[in-house]
Formats: sequence, C-alpha cells, structure tokens
Amino acid sequence: MDSRMRVPAIAVAAAAVLSFSTAATAFADPAVVGYPNSIAATGDSITQAFDADGSYGAQAQYSWSTGTDSTVQSFYERIVGADPGIGGNAFNDSVTGANMVDLGGQVATAISQHAQEVTILMGANDVCTSSEATMTPVSTFHSQLAEAMKTLSHGLPNARNYVAHSTSADQLCSALLNHTSAQVTRASGPKRQ
Repeated sequence: MDSRMRVPAIAVAAAAVLSFSTAATAFADPAVVGYPNSIAATGDSITQAFDADGSYGAQAQYSWSTGTDSTVQSFYERIVGADPGIGGNAFNDSVTGANMVDLGGQVATAISQHAQEVTILMGANDVCTSSEATMTPVSTFHSQLAEAMKTLSHGLPNARNYVAHSTSADQLCSALLNHTSAQVTRASGPKRQ
C-alpha cells in the first residue's frame, strides 16, 4: 500500500484514540491519587512483546505495560519500584493478532480483574494490512474504540486508563509486512471477515 494513503488513515485513527482517551474519566471520582494496586494490559502482539528477544512467540516479560524484565522498565515495574503493593497484580490480557473489534472482550476481562490501571495499545492490525481495502474503516475503528471505552468507564469508573499508539505506523507496518515471524503469525492467526 502506498504510504501516502496509510498515513492519513493512521492519523485519523490516532486522533480517534486520543479523543476517547479522556472519555473514560467522565464518571470517575475527581481525586484518584496514589499508585494503583493492579494493572491490566489490553492490546495486540505489541503488548504481548511478540518476538521481542528474537525468539518466535509472545514474550510477555518484555511487555511495555506489564513486563517483569527490568531491562524494559514497563509501567508495572516502575509502579512496583515506587509502591511494592502492586506486586503480583499485573494482568496481560492482550492477544496477538487482535484488532480493535477485540478490545471490548479484553476490557471486560480487565473489569473482571478489578484493575485500577488499564493500558490500551491497539490498532496495528487494523491498519497494517496488505491494502487500504482490507484496513478497518475509520468509522468502524472509531465506534469500536468508543464502545470499549464506554464499557471500561462504566465497569471501572475510577480506573486510570492509558491509551497509547505506535509512534511510527509506517515503520511498524513495514516491519510487520516484511518480517518472517510476523508473516508466519499472520498466516496462523485469527482470520478476519
């Protein structure tokens, strides 16, 4: 796909993500202070740290959100360093190959875990496809994210929610489309309609 077509779609998707990042706090108490006692990560293979150490497969210990390997300095590890009370209360609910449509199920899992902080990094599989025609339409992406954020804000009204996105979608898509492990994973992963 022409990178000129991919960048506007990614910019719109990123804007949608950012516009909903504050929606989850709409029902929260005004002053939630201190460190969370639990964290749940939602997302796709990026949050799973798939192939992070060069070996095929999920490497959750290297997750940017809930990883336990000290070289990563994940959110979880930084919180543990400041408040050991969170120790052992990290849940990585992300799924390799997940699309935005899958976020609702992951959010439901985070709600059942009573997470006080929820991280979301989702969308790479929606935009890193073989052509623009197979990308998740922006309006669909937007509505799926909005519904998941609504579910999260109602289910965990006082949770802190951190919504992230890939900083360089073109570079990420290029890596995903050309990396052998990524190709094998896509071939064996869930099939989308």
